[in-house]
Amino acid sequence: MKKSGWILGVLLAVPNIIWGQKHDSLLEVEVLDYQLELAPGFKQEILKVSEDLNSTQNLGEALRELSPIFVRSYGSNGIATLSLRGTSSNHTRVTWNNIDISSPNLGLVDYSTLALSADEEVNLLFGLGSMSEGSGALGGAFQIKSGQNWQKGFHGNVSQEVGSFGRQGSNVNLSFGQEKFLFNVNLYQKTAANNFSFIDITAQERPLREMTHSDFSQKGVKANISYRPSTKSLLRLNLWYNEVDRQLPPPITGDLSTSDQMLDRNLVAVLEGHFSSKLGDWMLNWGQVYNSNLFYLNAADSESDNRFMRQEVNGRWKKEFTRFKLKIESGVQGKFQEASSPSYARPSERNLGAVFTTVEKSFSEDFGSYVILRKEFSQGFALPLMGSFGLFYADKGTAKYSLAYSSNYRQPSLNDLYWVPGGNPALRVENSFSIDLRGQRDFKWQGLHFKVDATLYYSEIDDLIQWLPRNSLWSPFNVKFRRILGQELKFEVLKKINTWQLSSSAQLFITQQNPGEASTVKVPYSPNTSANVQVILQDENWLFRYLLNYSDSYFTDEGGNFYMPAYAISDLQMAYRFPYKKLRYSLGLKLQNIGDYPYQILPYRPEPGFNFLLNFALRW
Repeated sequence: MKKSGWILGVLLAVPNIIWGQKHDSLLEVEVLDYQLELAPGFKQEILKVSEDLNSTQNLGEALRELSPIFVRSYGSNGIATLSLRGTSSNHTRVTWNNIDISSPNLGLVDYSTLALSADEEVNLLFGLGSMSEGSGALGGAFQIKSGQNWQKGFHGNVSQEVGSFGRQGSNVNLSFGQEKFLFNVNLYQKTAANNFSFIDITAQERPLREMTHSDFSQKGVKANISYRPSTKSLLRLNLWYNEVDRQLPPPITGDLSTSDQMLDRNLVAVLEGHFSSKLGDWMLNWGQVYNSNLFYLNAADSESDNRFMRQEVNGRWKKEFTRFKLKIESGVQGKFQEASSPSYARPSERNLGAVFTTVEKSFSEDFGSYVILRKEFSQGFALPLMGSFGLFYADKGTAKYSLAYSSNYRQPSLNDLYWVPGGNPALRVENSFSIDLRGQRDFKWQGLHFKVDATLYYSEIDDLIQWLPRNSLWSPFNVKFRRILGQELKFEVLKKINTWQLSSSAQLFITQQNPGEASTVKVPYSPNTSANVQVILQDENWLFRYLLNYSDSYFTDEGGNFYMPAYAISDLQMAYRFPYKKLRYSLGLKLQNIGDYPYQILPYRPEPGFNFLLNFALRW
C-alpha cells in the first residue's frame, strides 16, 4: 500500500482545495476534433469504463466483462490476446489518438497492459472496417481516444479500490480549462498478489492449493495539453507512459515455487492539429512509440530484451458537398519501424507509405453507397490494392441495412522475417477478403424500446502464416487457407419505470471455420459460440448490473486432440452515487464469478474463483 500513499494523500486533501473553485458548466464554444468516420457498411461498437465501478481497468478486462469477444489470458495476470471473427491474435490492431501502438515484432497487442481511464472512449471496428487506418487488422481494430472535457476552472476525480487477493488500485484525474486552453493529467497504479485458491486437477485427490509467485504491478501517467488558437483550429499534445511488472507462474504441472518475470515499459507521444475551413476539415498528426519488453525465463536462467520504436505521420482531409450529396475523405500516411531483439542478427527496420480515399454518395434520403481505396508501399513487398465497396439503406430511421465487400492483407511480422534461428525472409503477405451483410432495427411495443442488430459475414484468408517444425527447427511458412462464416446478433430492450431505467442486452457470436469441409484441422483458441448478457437497473443514485459471459468449448491444438471445456461466469455489480455540496461521491462493489466456478482459459492455468472489488470515487 506504500505505493499508493501519495494518491491517498490527494484523496484526503482534495476537499480542502476545491471549496473556493468556481464550477462552470461546459463552455459554449465549438470544440473542433477531427473524427475518423467509418463507412456505413461497417460495424463498430463503443466501449467505456464505468468510473463508479472501476479505478483501474485494462482493455483485456473490459472486453472479457462487456463483450462476447474471446480473450486468451495466460492466467489472472498474464499476457492477454484475443480472437476476433475467427482470426488469430496477430490480426487485430490498436491505435491511441490515431497512432498505431501495436508491436511490429510480434504483430499483436498485449491487452492486459492497456490501462483505460473513464474519460477515454474505445471504438471497436469489426472486420475489415479499419482499412483507413492501415492494413493487417483482418479481425478488427480498436481506436482509443482521449477525452476532451472543456470546462473552466479546476476539475477532476480521485478514486481508490481494494479487493480480493491483495488487489488495490488508485487513480487521479485532474484538469484545468480556460476558453482556449485545457490541461489534463491522469495518474494510475494498481497491484495484486493473485494469491487465490484453486483446485489442483493434476492430483488424484483434487486438493485445494494457493497460487503463489503471481504478483502484478502497474503504474503510469497520461497527459494532454490542448490549445485553441481559434474556433476553427485545435492543437493537442498527448503523452502516455506505462509500466507493468509481473511474475508469471508456470502451469500447475510445474514447480509453483518459481516463476518467470516480465517487465514492460511503454512511452507514446502524439502531436496533432485539427483545422476547419471552407475547403474542408483537416487533421495532421505525428506520433512516436517506444516499447521495451524484458522477459526472464527462470527454467533456462536467461533473459530476452525485445524493443521497438515507431514513428508515424498522418494527414487527413474530408469535406461534405451537400449539393451533390457527396462526402469525401482522403489521407496520406508514413510509418517508420525499428525493432531489436537478442534473437535478431541486427536491428530490423520497416518503412511504410500509404494513400487512401473514401467517397460516399447518397442517391436519396434512404439509399447510398461508398467506395474505399487504399494503396500501401513497403520495402521488400509488392503490396496489392486494398478496397471496399458498400451499399446502405435506411427505412425512415427505424431500420438500416448494409452490404459491404472488402479486401485486406497482412505483412509478416518482424519476428516472422528475422528471428534467429528460424525466420523466413521469403514469406509472402496474407491476403483476405470479406463480405458483410448487416441489418439494424429499432421499434417500440407496450412501453418497451427494442433494438436488434444482426450481422452475417463470410471471409477468406489465403497464404496464412504458421510456424512449423522443419528439420528440428521451427520456422514460419505460408501454408494455410482459411474460410470463416460468422453471425453476430445483439438484442437490446429498454424500459422506463418512474425514475428508474431498465436496460437489458444480449450478444451472441457464432463462428464456423472452413464450413462444409470434413477437414480435421482445427483452429486453436477459437470457440464456435460465445455470448454476453447484461441487465442494468439505474436511477440518479443507484446502479445495479448483472453480467453473464459464456464461451463454448474450443480446441487447443490443430489436430483436435485437446480441448478446453465450455464455461459461464456471472458477476453482480452495484454502485451508489450521491452529491454533497459541490462534490459527487460514489461507492461501487463488484462481485465476480459469483458461482465460484473453477475454470481455465489456457490448460493448467487456473483463473480466480469468487472475488470482490470495492471502489470509492470522488468527483468535482
